[in-house]
Amino acid sequence: MLLQSDVMIQPQASGVLRMLLPEAMAAGRPILAAADPVLGDLLHPGRALLLDSPTPQRWAEALLGLVA
Repeated sequence: MLLQSDVMIQPQASGVLRMLLPEAMAAGRPILAAADPVLGDLLHPGRALLLDSPTPQRWAEALLGLVA
């Protein structure tokens, strides 16, 4: 499923599924996720956008920016 996706979106700020983000980045997928201090150090700034205040409006704007 990861290889068929255009972007990886992870709205949770914690949890086991967060470990999929480095895998998505290694597969060349841009990442949109809730801010996490640990993952912030692991993800490439040009390929990942971490939202500090993930409101629905902010998610929509960020996603449009990644796919535009």
